[in-house]
Amino acid sequence: MPDSTFKKVWNMIVTILLIYTAIFVPYRTAFVDSSTMGSIVFDTCIDTLFMIDIFVNFFSAFEKKDKTVEVRHAYIAVDYLKSWFLLDIFSCMPI
Repeated sequence: MPDSTFKKVWNMIVTILLIYTAIFVPYRTAFVDSSTMGSIVFDTCIDTLFMIDIFVNFFSAFEKKDKTVEVRHAYIAVDYLKSWFLLDIFSCMPI
């Protein structure tokens, strides 16, 4: 459900990971010559969490324009595929 504690905590974690990615990936790309094993493992964990986020979004109910909550999985999946799915799938691919 959109207002569940799990969904709120999950969205906060993903937001923090996005902020980290937006700040530190360009910094490391520009100024750090080599990656340590720790940074590689950490970045792999972040990529994995972004991939898990795709699955979470496929099963997360959402609020429609008329303020009702859609809980049917087929409709949730179709709505997600029409909205953020492509951006999410491309952005979670490790480079």
